[in-house]
Amino acid sequence: MARYFRRADGQTRWYFVTSITNTAAPTAAEINAGTALNTRISEISGFMYKNEPIETPDLSTAFVTTIGGEDKAEDSGLIFYDDDTNMGLWNALAKGTAGYMVINPYARVGGTKCRVWQVVSLGPNDEYTLDATAARFMVDFSVATRPNLDATFPSSVTI
Repeated sequence: MARYFRRADGQTRWYFVTSITNTAAPTAAEINAGTALNTRISEISGFMYKNEPIETPDLSTAFVTTIGGEDKAEDSGLIFYDDDTNMGLWNALAKGTAGYMVINPYARVGGTKCRVWQVVSLGPNDEYTLDATAARFMVDFSVATRPNLDATFPSSVTI
């Protein structure tokens, strides 16, 4: 695969979807019923999945070996540009709302890999600053289950 720029026009897509039957293969209907987030996302934190190795030193060597340990998802959140005429995104991500983040970095091409994170919104919070910047709000998420990092993105997604 050639190198690419994730922010290139139409390249990476983020969706918040309230219902997915099979996280390995979300359907176009499920994603199309969700909310496209890419035009409102200002910053991304977390949404990283990793293993925390466990050190296993012994008396036979000064080298400390490791074994696989706990799988963890980092604290995850998104910062969105606010909209003073439309509260739809604020309402869709109200505190306690359960759903799925579907992340497709391959320009909505059917059959490509996507990531599906089951999340619960911890609620929107306004970001206040005296800087000359666009108004924004942040939403943190708890990760409810192990994310599916190898899901298949469907054809016919239109949002």
